[in-house]
Amino acid sequence: MRLARAVVLAGIVCACARQDPYASDGVCERTPTQLSSLDAASITGQTPAEVLARAAGTYSGEVRYAGAFVTHKNDGASAPVTVELTYAGGELRDIDAVLVQPCPHDGPCPCEDSLEIDVNLRISSDDGALDETLTVALTSTPNNLIGSALPSIYHPYDPDAAPGGLETTDLDVDASALRDVILTGTLDRGGAHIGLNAEVEVGDGVGFGPFAEVFAIRELTDAACSVIPGDACAAAGCATLQGRQIYGGCECGDPTPYCTAAAGVGPSTALWAQAVTDPYETYYTVLALDGAVEPLSDPWIPCSELPEVASCQCFDGANACP
Repeated sequence: MRLARAVVLAGIVCACARQDPYASDGVCERTPTQLSSLDAASITGQTPAEVLARAAGTYSGEVRYAGAFVTHKNDGASAPVTVELTYAGGELRDIDAVLVQPCPHDGPCPCEDSLEIDVNLRISSDDGALDETLTVALTSTPNNLIGSALPSIYHPYDPDAAPGGLETTDLDVDASALRDVILTGTLDRGGAHIGLNAEVEVGDGVGFGPFAEVFAIRELTDAACSVIPGDACAAAGCATLQGRQIYGGCECGDPTPYCTAAAGVGPSTALWAQAVTDPYETYYTVLALDGAVEPLSDPWIPCSELPEVASCQCFDGANACP
């Protein structure tokens, strides 16, 4: 049985050592240490300047209003959106993580060092529903076991107390059931995927999910588009190509849409791939690309550089490698 892959976005800010339990039931103690400059070496092996180069900038794309537990008054609609992430001298923090209580299982037990950068984030939609200006922690955890290794944001906030277009009265939810509004996101390689989420009481439990999502890019490149989910390519200005995931022993996954800067225009004649490693295995995402389309760029590479892929026949009529 293949285990589901979870995406966890974590941004933790504290003034002293604290213990944080994870869903895996381990306990991780996190101690922040302030860094002196953007060029200071972090315990993660990066500098703040390197992380900002991946995430900062102005992005253009689309916001989509769609929810499950909670809906926005514009549910079902979409609008052009601009996202700006800037650094204006905010605090820089190394987060030293120590596992003080192991997980009671043999699976991944997440407790990784991270780098946090206080940045300014502005999200403005053409319909006026969003005009949020927030100071948030941009978190980079490059060795994240079960979450995103991309620069990420996890920021609970009160829309009614913050400047901007969003108000809790815009949401179709009983005020007594709404526990929190949380902004989550990944920004990397010129692509941004941001969610505005509601945490609500549902019966005897708690529901969590987006009521709006933002898909945007700084410029049209394969690297930027790769951050955008396949079903939102057009919203960010990217193109959709059909690909498959290939697992060990040439197990071919179902066709899945992926975002790139190039669109296929004819029969598939060449394969491009990227390797993906998670705590359980290494697998491959492979695109069959028409020979008339310009070669893809990072993160895609010719499958001739991945011999494990070249021998698999997951695409009818496609050559082994370009």
